[in-house]
Amino acid sequence: MKQESIKGKLLEAAKEFLDIKLDTDDINRLFSISQIREYQKGNTILGISENLSSVGLVCNGMVRSYYLDRTGNEITKNFHKEYFLFMDEGLIGYEKSICAYEAIEDSVIMLFDIKTLKKLIKENERFKDLYISALEFGIRYKIRRENDFLMNNATERYLQFERDYPELVNRVKQTHISTYLGITPESLSRIKRTLKGDIYE
Repeated sequence: MKQESIKGKLLEAAKEFLDIKLDTDDINRLFSISQIREYQKGNTILGISENLSSVGLVCNGMVRSYYLDRTGNEITKNFHKEYFLFMDEGLIGYEKSICAYEAIEDSVIMLFDIKTLKKLIKENERFKDLYISALEFGIRYKIRRENDFLMNNATERYLQFERDYPELVNRVKQTHISTYLGITPESLSRIKRTLKGDIYE
């Protein structure tokens, strides 16, 4: 994936998702402190409890974050699509990862050293605004997730997932979606069959 293509999409993504307008100099500054790496589908980018030294930005492909429950089953925490951050808990003080990250598609990732990125954020007002906007975006997502589990049944959670991430419904494994929603794969299949017949739980 060419750098110029990534730079152009970064400019668009900052405006679309965070309502922050960056300029070409800002993007070039980000590139000067980053490394671009490629991961094949199925590669683990970071394991649970490993040292957090980098923040990742998905430039192409998709990354899944997940926990392990007490019996070793994977529980999907989130899907990180193009131009979304991941491993960003290192920016708020975590020294070790609280979940694992794997490429679920062949992916191109920008990696930023946490200390270098935090220094840039402190020194540059525009990046400080970008960081605050990203934090607010993350808090809104967390509140929405908590409300979904507290207030909605499984069918309602799936319908919300379809509304929020329509492009992911057929892009990621159904087992990953089911654990993200807190249900079994069999329950997800049943919900989808029911919805096709326009009969709701």
